[in-house]
Amino acid sequence: MIKEQPCVRLNPEQMEAVQEYYSFLQKKVKLKDNPFRKEITQGLILSLFYEIYSIYQGNEPTVRKVKSRKEDLFERFVRAITESYKQERSVAYYADKMFLTAKHLSTAVKEVSGKTAGEWIDSLVILEAKALLKSSEMSIQEISDELHFANQSFFGKYFKHHTGMSPKEYRKQ
Repeated sequence: MIKEQPCVRLNPEQMEAVQEYYSFLQKKVKLKDNPFRKEITQGLILSLFYEIYSIYQGNEPTVRKVKSRKEDLFERFVRAITESYKQERSVAYYADKMFLTAKHLSTAVKEVSGKTAGEWIDSLVILEAKALLKSSEMSIQEISDELHFANQSFFGKYFKHHTGMSPKEYRKQ
């Protein structure tokens, strides 16, 4: 739905609701002494997603566009990586899962989204790593294990390659 209609107009009431969520989230994330900060933040984000989904449903176009084969492949690929990106970072893995060659999958994904399949996988892994570094008390080793890197050194090199800084530097900023 978001891909078909990436922008929607918000009425003043909807805008106020989104701003309230943002403001409340900002306050709760800063509470370092609350032992349930992570759970509170996750609950608020989930509520925000439901609010956004509700807004999108109210703005849903009445005519559905027929998806091309490549758009369908892209949607299936995105679903697959969101389920397995912590364990699998190989384009070949997802291509095999979808009964395609890695080259065909990456070409189709690039045509639809402007990014290769590998770039999508990397961006999801880095997004998760950044979230864990900023919003959890997990050690860098634990984050490396959570994201199924062979060791902390590989994780550090991967993170630095994609962000330009080490996980420790990112956590400090």
